[in-house]
Amino acid sequence: MPTFNIDSVSVITEPVKGPRNRGVATIVVHDASGLPVEDVAVSGTFSGDWSGSRNGTTDGSGQLIVVTPAVKNGSSWDFCVDTASKAAMDFGEITSTGFLCGAPPPPPTTGSIAGIFTDSGTGNPPIQGASVSTDTGQSDIT
Repeated sequence: MPTFNIDSVSVITEPVKGPRNRGVATIVVHDASGLPVEDVAVSGTFSGDWSGSRNGTTDGSGQLIVVTPAVKNGSSWDFCVDTASKAAMDFGEITSTGFLCGAPPPPPTTGSIAGIFTDSGTGNPPIQGASVSTDTGQSDIT
């Protein structure tokens, strides 16, 4: 099945009236060939000076524009995509992860570490019972 990706999410501050501004997020969706994808249903969340959800469907240029309400002295906005879908297409979540809400996918839980632990003072191997861990949370004992 063909795949689409969220290529970019950009957010700007747009003056409304007086000291009131609103956040304007533009979401761009393309297929694997780089062509714009129309009719992708996108739902996402604003955070910053206003927090809330917005949704809509991409147009013929593969874009969706969503806005916050006007906020007095508003100037800080972020937008992340919660869901995206289109009939007969798969969402390339792996290639779109920079734009998705929530925690990044967990690291792989399998792998291996090989080596010999030695005493740094004497250089004598091996050291039994040494704790080994990775920055992604895996650990073991020698």
